[in-house]
Amino acid sequence: MKQRIVLAAAFIAALGISCNVFQPPIAPYTYTGMPPFHFNATNFWYQKIATNAAIDTNSPAMVSNIVQNRPAYSPWGVPHTAICYADANTRRYNVPVNAVYPPHTGIRSVPIPEHMLPEKISDSHVAIVDTNGGFSYEFWNMRVLNGRWVSGNAAIFSLAGNGVNQFISARASGFSLLAGLIWPQEILSTNIQHALVISWQNTRKGGAVAPATYSDGWRDEPGAIPMGALIQLDPAFDITTISNADKYQLAIFRALQEYGGYICDTGGFSFYLVSLQSYAENPYSVIPSYSLENNSIDLSILPLERLRVIQMGPEREKTNGYAFPEMYY
Repeated sequence: MKQRIVLAAAFIAALGISCNVFQPPIAPYTYTGMPPFHFNATNFWYQKIATNAAIDTNSPAMVSNIVQNRPAYSPWGVPHTAICYADANTRRYNVPVNAVYPPHTGIRSVPIPEHMLPEKISDSHVAIVDTNGGFSYEFWNMRVLNGRWVSGNAAIFSLAGNGVNQFISARASGFSLLAGLIWPQEILSTNIQHALVISWQNTRKGGAVAPATYSDGWRDEPGAIPMGALIQLDPAFDITTISNADKYQLAIFRALQEYGGYICDTGGFSFYLVSLQSYAENPYSVIPSYSLENNSIDLSILPLERLRVIQMGPEREKTNGYAFPEMYY
């Protein structure tokens, strides 16, 4: 099998729950104009890496780990995320959480659109953006059980915050599911103005490093990368010298040079892209490197050996704190 790095797709759609299969969006979102800014636009997601940023002393070992374990694409290794929008008229439900590790057993009064269904390919992620209340309700392993919604993990993020919670998250980092997504408007205009998020298979065992607050890392070799590490493509590298790169791939590589990408989860080497499921027409069909079969953009031409890891802070201890405790039960 040809080994490839891909840009993983995140589903944003309104999908029918009555027949338990994917349905066309009821009201497809458009991909014209500026993409939505979830979270405070002045926070770290939107800050460029300083030109004099220090490189971590263990960066060579971590980059070598990536190069030696050059990722191969597999549908089982690509996390997807369903995202839908709710308003003041959306019916609300209490959603129980049945995982062992959260310090709560559910979330109260979650606005769940009638035509919402989590993705069913990998982690059953879903983020419900409450435009009226200003929150994002986010779930892992969300599903209907005995006629009601249940979840394996859940978190609430303020859209006025920075997209990071203490411990509780549907990702294994404390990051919001909304953070770091590439929207069609950005990729088509070749203008991505924020940090990306990256999953990696060999995440380091132990605590996360800032800005991540939690980790499910499991590897203890010297080159394992901690959750929250900021990966950058060397800005001195001339990306226009990459053979056969289209302008859309270059836009992603440029963002990786300017803003970098934070390790957000354990899995195949994947970046995150809003899925075509939300749109009346496929917004990515004009991109030569896009594959409809895999719903991804092929990034196998990314020069992995030119990656580097920005200097990290100390490892954080795991905590059990979480925001908005009155909204949990």
